[in-house]
Amino acid sequence: GASWIAGLLNGFSRKDTGLDFVDRERKTAMDKAISYPFPTARTEDWRQVPLRSLTKNSFKASVDTDVNPDDYSGYFFRESDKSRILLVNGNYHAEQSDVSALDDGVYAGTLAGLPKELHAKAEAAFNKISDYGDDPFTAFNTAVFANTVVVYVPKEVKVEAPLHIVH
Repeated sequence: GASWIAGLLNGFSRKDTGLDFVDRERKTAMDKAISYPFPTARTEDWRQVPLRSLTKNSFKASVDTDVNPDDYSGYFFRESDKSRILLVNGNYHAEQSDVSALDDGVYAGTLAGLPKELHAKAEAAFNKISDYGDDPFTAFNTAVFANTVVVYVPKEVKVEAPLHIVH
């Protein structure tokens, strides 16, 4: 039940992101995730989904790992040599990412590194696509959110260099 989700939340960082709008949303989602009962075979939306494996396995947040350039360099496109972002296990790798070829005004990087002048735009868009309504898993994902990659292109800018996100 709710204790399973509460236990799952304990394995993830609750460290503030430094962005008030994100931290507020995470807190609300965490409270909701803990309050939801775990779906069962009698829950209409989950009737056809085998849930037993979720409760029998343990889950941990992915950890940032060192990567060897030989592991990923074969996946890069020459056209995006200076417009590339590398993610490993969902974690942004600044050392292997380079967006220096992107046009002025274009931002491609982490939400945590977003320039202050774009915070209002990010806040207006953050968590607007999925509503956790009665879904404990969406609430859980929002609660454990730590960072993401943001790509912002002003309306008047035509981007010449392709952005390659390697995940």
